[in-house]
Amino acid sequence: MIVLIVDDQKEKVERITRVITEIFYPDNASISSAGTVNSAITFLLDNPVVDLMVLDLNLPIRENEHVKELSGLTVIKELTRRPTITRPLQIVGLTAQNPIKPEATAFFEREGWVLITFALNNSDWEETIRNRINYDRKKKHSVQKRKIVLLGSAPKNLPGINLGTEHRKIDDAIRMSTYRDNYEVIVKSGGMFSTLIKEFINGKPEILHISGHGDGEGIAMEAEDGSSDYIPIASIHAVLSIGIDKTKCVLLNTCYSAEQAKQLSTLELYVIGMTGSTKDNFAESFSQGFYQGIGEMLGIADAFQLGVARLHASHPHQINNPQLWLSGEKVTIGMTNIIHLRNDVAPNS
Repeated sequence: MIVLIVDDQKEKVERITRVITEIFYPDNASISSAGTVNSAITFLLDNPVVDLMVLDLNLPIRENEHVKELSGLTVIKELTRRPTITRPLQIVGLTAQNPIKPEATAFFEREGWVLITFALNNSDWEETIRNRINYDRKKKHSVQKRKIVLLGSAPKNLPGINLGTEHRKIDDAIRMSTYRDNYEVIVKSGGMFSTLIKEFINGKPEILHISGHGDGEGIAMEAEDGSSDYIPIASIHAVLSIGIDKTKCVLLNTCYSAEQAKQLSTLELYVIGMTGSTKDNFAESFSQGFYQGIGEMLGIADAFQLGVARLHASHPHQINNPQLWLSGEKVTIGMTNIIHLRNDVAPNS
């Protein structure tokens, strides 16, 4: 549990820290504090995973400045304005004002967060924080994880592939997302066809991601001795047709896999394939954007579009390489609009 307390009063920070520590005892919570708006934003930029932020609404903007009324709302506004900041899973707002100002109440109600009146001589706020944390912990444990299986295959008799870097970046994209606790990422290197069968049938992943060598006919997976075992797309189609009810998407990060994606998509699931070679690391950029969208609970088509947008920023010449297929038809997501996005932005916007 990573907690950030944003408050400029030392006594309040110590009191809140003690309450949170007691809640998690004997487990430990990582608790940090920030005393200004700017230091809070800096912490959030440097720490992409924050489970709970306890935020005083009245703070100084910078060190050695006076407190500014409702300046704490600036921290929350920055969460929306800056895509580089991952918003905390839960925010509890504190204010000494009673009654609470309507604009502050409306702000927190709109986001579904808690806003409470704080007073050092009253312990009601302690119970509110305690109930909120315990509720979130129970909710987190009750959520059935949505599985993402990353199956990497790098036969020793074929050119090497840096599967570790790709898998790490995908895992980071999910870990830094808002709904990271809803997902379980399972990494399987040394991927054999038998591994694919086991993980698909028993694991029932929502997304199956296959990385390795391939061509328009199939995928080179690993044999028992580590050499290549060529698996035709018809064999993979046969496996995916068994118990497909939970799987929403298959991502083929292999060369020239668009035609394979078309064939597999006839099973009524989304399949992403590549029209050309995957020699450079463009697929890593696409995957980061795609899984960031998945971690924010976007649909497959929207997550695909986010992946393309990320790809356009880093490898614009590869923007047409990934293709999304469903029911044997290519899904159009307006890549032309993305390419011309900068031209459509007004000069003063």
